Amino acid sequence: HHLRKQSSSDPYDQISGSTGIMGVADTTWLMHRQRMSKTATIRIIGRDIDEKMLHIREENCIWTLDEEETAEQLVTKAVPDYLWKVADYIDSVGKWQGTATELLVAANISDVKPNQFTRKMAHYARDVFSPRGIEYKYTRTEQKRLFEFFHDDDDGDDDDIDISELFHWGIPQTSSSSSAFRRDEQDIRRILPALGNYKLTDLRKEVIREFYEEMRHSPRLDGRGNLSEKSVEGLHNTLCGVLSAAVDEGYLTHNPAWRCYKPKGQKKERPVADEETVKKLIAAFEGQSLKYETYFKLVLATGLRRGEACGLKWSDINWKKRTIHIQRGVVKLSHQESITKDPKTTSGDRMVYLSKEMCQLLKAWRKECEWDRAQTANEKVSEDDYLFRQPNGKPMNPCTFTYRFKLILKANNLPLDLNVHSLRHTNASLLIAQGVDVRTVASLLGHAQASTTLDIYAHAFDKNKREAQEKLGKVIGL
Repeated sequence: HHLRKQSSSDPYDQISGSTGIMGVADTTWLMHRQRMSKTATIRIIGRDIDEKMLHIREENCIWTLDEEETAEQLVTKAVPDYLWKVADYIDSVGKWQGTATELLVAANISDVKPNQFTRKMAHYARDVFSPRGIEYKYTRTEQKRLFEFFHDDDDGDDDDIDISELFHWGIPQTSSSSSAFRRDEQDIRRILPALGNYKLTDLRKEVIREFYEEMRHSPRLDGRGNLSEKSVEGLHNTLCGVLSAAVDEGYLTHNPAWRCYKPKGQKKERPVADEETVKKLIAAFEGQSLKYETYFKLVLATGLRRGEACGLKWSDINWKKRTIHIQRGVVKLSHQESITKDPKTTSGDRMVYLSKEMCQLLKAWRKECEWDRAQTANEKVSEDDYLFRQPNGKPMNPCTFTYRFKLILKANNLPLDLNVHSLRHTNASLLIAQGVDVRTVASLLGHAQASTTLDIYAHAFDKNKREAQEKLGKVIGL
């Protein structure tokens, strides 16, 4: 036996052993007692014995058994009461579908948070629902996470499941944002016709690689040429994410799409404005209204994404420190209203820094906003207002600035391959050209990893190689 060494502040003694107890081999047991207490527990786990908990009591130096709990009883004790109430409710209604919040209300359960319920469901579903013949699906839609409960009479074999059934069973999608979810849906429309009838056990790397090659020669949905290599890579990411979820659910032992994708051809360089074009862009911005001048100059000066600039509020600006806190973005989906969402990663929640000139421009824009609000609505600008807002108080649509930017390019004979996001790329390229290290550039852009910055802006670093080599040559004389 082994007595665990205790610190003076630890009020517990624990004694454990590994063989011989109750005459059963390969048994592990643990005795747990508060110091000086007359009661203790012994937890027993073994190869040839079911897990159990013994509650014992000491009288006159003799320990006697008070109570014995089986593994089932231990699980039952650990399961929160509200899960049993949910199981009773599903039993009474037969079928049910909705969000965790709606389910808690329907089952008359209060003081339980939806995310708390979801975590416990994942942990105890087999112990609470399966014995009653209740099955459930967990599906993530664009805006909601849905549960569907039903009584399952199907004893089918998981090995016979094909890819199309994974989607019907609600395997979670790979993307958290609504716009990315919409792209996943487009990918699924291409994946299912080609691979939907394949059984999971029949899906091989060769089959997946052939699918990618076929997609490279498939027309775009709008009919303008074939799919780009970036679109094929997106198909791979979606398929790989779905199959990874199937592994997590126990349908597969490994992901057959892992390392199946190999890009073909050379990556296109992202359109970036050179220093001469930047000067022309700035002059063109100054010919616009103060709103558009402020927006485009802010994106160019800070490297913000267009949605991040639309999501800025006046409270995000620290005038004294000349910083802006980036903590939300605006996303627009087809045929839907714009939505405001948090950054995808913790690195996206960041501080960017402003020059004195940029601060002066922002202050001038605020004064114009205050004058306009006073004239049109007899209101004052609030710290909670968006910098670029619609009359109804909602943030402006990023597509509005995209359209305006194209008009500016045409009107000023500037390169038409540029777009609003090119201002972000231009910002990063200029920082790199000035010798700023990659980690600093990554943090300013909100990249989770410096490798992402290196991958996207490799061309910018390449331009510094000759200069670096020449400097080294001067030092060593070679």
